[in-house]
Amino acid sequence: MFKKKTPEAKKVDTLIGKETSITGKLEARGILRIDGRYEGDIYAESDIIIGETALIKADVKGINITLAGRVEGNIKAENKLEIRSGGALIGDVTAAVLSIEEGSLFAGSCKMELKDQK
Repeated sequence: MFKKKTPEAKKVDTLIGKETSITGKLEARGILRIDGRYEGDIYAESDIIIGETALIKADVKGINITLAGRVEGNIKAENKLEIRSGGALIGDVTAAVLSIEEGSLFAGSCKMELKDQK
């Protein structure tokens, strides 16, 4: 039938590989994928994909965020946050849409906020 385009199928502009560890402040204009370790703050003007092997200790802000790894910090998604099976979020969420798959972990609070409610 028709197959939904997964975020992984999108062109990634910046990739932090699973063998990479970074500390600091990260700002990205294009699609960002993180498979490694990151500590600090993350801001993207586009989508963020947090892969299965990622361990992030940071506050994360982006448009659409897909979480398959682990984040310890708060997430703000302008549109949608999707926590996939096996993904874990220890922190609070602000998003217009929140999707949590069975087999994922979310320990925090959630505030649903539409774009024009900022």
